[in-house]
Amino acid sequence: MKNYMCFCVFVFFGCANIVPPNGGEKDTSPPVVALARPNNNSTFFEGNSIFLEFNEYVQLQNAGMIRISPSCPEGLKITQKGKQLKIEILCQLDKNTTYTINFGRSIVDLNEGNSLQNFKYVFSTGKHIDSLSVGGLINQLYFK
Repeated sequence: MKNYMCFCVFVFFGCANIVPPNGGEKDTSPPVVALARPNNNSTFFEGNSIFLEFNEYVQLQNAGMIRISPSCPEGLKITQKGKQLKIEILCQLDKNTTYTINFGRSIVDLNEGNSLQNFKYVFSTGKHIDSLSVGGLINQLYFK
């Protein structure tokens, strides 16, 4: 009988306070590209699909703001699942051309909404990535 009495006292008074875990510090960092197929800044690009995998779960916001340059009349089809994005290019790519896909602030992490700002994926269908710079020499001429 004494054993049962001790057990009852322990059950009623010995239980811990049940509280949810605090979850740690707040996530303030944006998602980071962990894997890109083909690699960012790749040359001799063939095909029409690009896969991006991030270090955390992501979501797309304002997917209509994602642009490819030079422009593609048919546009892009972007699907998101978990930590991955699949980008399908719906137009025929020109030969020996450098393309840039500008995501702006469209990629955000799922829980806190931290955006990956001004992320660009660049590829070339030729052997060089264009620098998008113009160089030259300017002379000032005066006519009398």
